[in-house]
Amino acid sequence: MLACLAAAALLGSATPVTDPVIVHEWGVVVYSAGTTRATGSPAADPLGAICADAPVLYFHGAPFTGDVAVCSLGEIFSTYPEPDQAGGLLLGQGGLGSAARWEDLSVRPLDDGEPAADRAGMADITIPGFGWATGLWRAPQALWILRESDRFRDRFLYYEVDLTDVGFPVPLPAYAPADAPDEDLFRGEVLVFRHLDDGTVDCTLESVTDLDEMDRTRIAVLDDKSCETAAATVRRWADGLLGEDEIQAMWATWEPFVLHGDWGGGTLVVFPMPGSLVERISTIVVTPDSGAPVECSRFFLGMKAI
Repeated sequence: MLACLAAAALLGSATPVTDPVIVHEWGVVVYSAGTTRATGSPAADPLGAICADAPVLYFHGAPFTGDVAVCSLGEIFSTYPEPDQAGGLLLGQGGLGSAARWEDLSVRPLDDGEPAADRAGMADITIPGFGWATGLWRAPQALWILRESDRFRDRFLYYEVDLTDVGFPVPLPAYAPADAPDEDLFRGEVLVFRHLDDGTVDCTLESVTDLDEMDRTRIAVLDDKSCETAAATVRRWADGLLGEDEIQAMWATWEPFVLHGDWGGGTLVVFPMPGSLVERISTIVVTPDSGAPVECSRFFLGMKAI
């Protein structure tokens, strides 16, 4: 379980154990080409931004009514839907980050004959940069999330976090601080995309050891035009943490950026974020009225332009 808490457990509830509420989350941490090390280190580029883009939350398992909050030492913004409360960490302690809380939610399957969209404007979601992708995010296996106060109903919650000013490190060894804990470093397979002179993108699957000037061993050249091999690699990385439809939604959202985006550098390295760093992006606090336990699976990709 990664940074996902049941508030009832925090309060010492003696409620008998029931079927768990299951939370799935995917997102991407994007490091700009100027971000060489953790913010605040001598080698840091003050213009290098670090942002957790498009964290998307789904619910499975036991239906529940209650509240959901996300807390972070970074700045949470672009929430969907509009939270009932937003502010300092844990909603009231200014200067310690930020949080957003959605209250009085009913998370459940829809009843037979119950309309899936009785809220005006559901299809017209304003999420800067991702409005086109929200249709992809409605994973059909996820429970519906309903809020009576504004007749909201959808299959996901959404937020972003600006981590630029909190010293969030790049986990690739050549870019991490010298004293970075081993659990914060990533040594394994990476997808490496390069802009070629003819306007196309070369993609390779490589094994990273040190990443000093990209010291790595090439495993395979992924030269299929559809980049299906890259998609299969991401699917393998996320297997057991997300559902198949959620993995597909994540990759379909980011594939256009990977293949056609302006990375700010000639090479883009894509890798699974270490679990220890995922926990530092944010904490999810679920408060079921029933006191049900909460289980959480989180998967984030890192994307570093160099």
